[in-house]
Amino acid sequence: RHLAGKTVLSIKQLEMSGPLRLSLLLLLAAVACSGELNVWFERQMLESVISQMMLLSAKNPLRPRCKPRGGAEQLLHRLTADRFPIVADGHLLSGIYFNSLSRSGIVLANSINSFTVHWATASRDGLPPTRVQYKFMGLQSHNQSVLLHPRLTVPSTGFVPAAESSFQLNLQCTKRVSGVAEFEIHAVFQFSDRPEKRSLTMQHRFRKACLSAADLLKLQQKCYCRKKCKQQIKKKRRRRNHRKKQRAANSSPSRRRSDRRQQRRRRGDRRRGGKKGRNSRQRRQRRRQRRRRLRRRRKECQKECRRGCRAQPSDCQQREAD
Repeated sequence: RHLAGKTVLSIKQLEMSGPLRLSLLLLLAAVACSGELNVWFERQMLESVISQMMLLSAKNPLRPRCKPRGGAEQLLHRLTADRFPIVADGHLLSGIYFNSLSRSGIVLANSINSFTVHWATASRDGLPPTRVQYKFMGLQSHNQSVLLHPRLTVPSTGFVPAAESSFQLNLQCTKRVSGVAEFEIHAVFQFSDRPEKRSLTMQHRFRKACLSAADLLKLQQKCYCRKKCKQQIKKKRRRRNHRKKQRAANSSPSRRRSDRRQQRRRRGDRRRGGKKGRNSRQRRQRRRQRRRRLRRRRKECQKECRRGCRAQPSDCQQREAD
């Protein structure tokens, strides 16, 4: 596609995950807004959306990750434009990426609860502003047990302000049940000063993941316990290594020599009488044993932490917030 004099690759030519497709689709609409009706997203808001989308699991959107996947920094670095328009100079651009989002089946993360939309009709070139009337005809959720109807911070009908202003689209989950709900946005813009171009219609469908209050509490406890146990295991490992260094420093010269001989044998030094094949197998076995012990310690620590969180959930929530 050619957009603002730039050649852009089709999204079907690239195979990537949902959050990566989302960020690339937003890049397709990075053009300048000059006059007439302009509706756009700010770069800061899109950065937070992409960061939250990186927490989604590729297999199950209802089981988000505790840590974002890699690649978010590279994608955010590519967002060089300050504005990503939905309507630019009276021309509808939302179909470029909103339709692709709907077809690709990208699900919005549970933590995305609102979008900030900016709009204006004033021209930067000193031209008189165009009088545009808007009407949001359909803002509905197709599964109200999971997601409530989307709400706006502006009236459903009115005129687009001449000066730059913003409004929010709020997406509130019921938190009663977990699921993926589909919602629809239908807006019509009518141009009173343009007889050859009477109206502009924007109608799209999106999907959003919602977690119940119980599942959200389990997710907070799981992430808190994983972080806590990881820190505890690191501290124990540092203490153990520190004790080993102290014992080696305080040992006698003969003891140091014998320790060095043992280390050479473990490395498979043939000059010292060690067999490389046997020692390499032993090293692999020792690595497997260490990994098993580490997994066992993590599981035991996380189980104990979750028991404490179930007994006193308020402590885990407060620490997670901190």
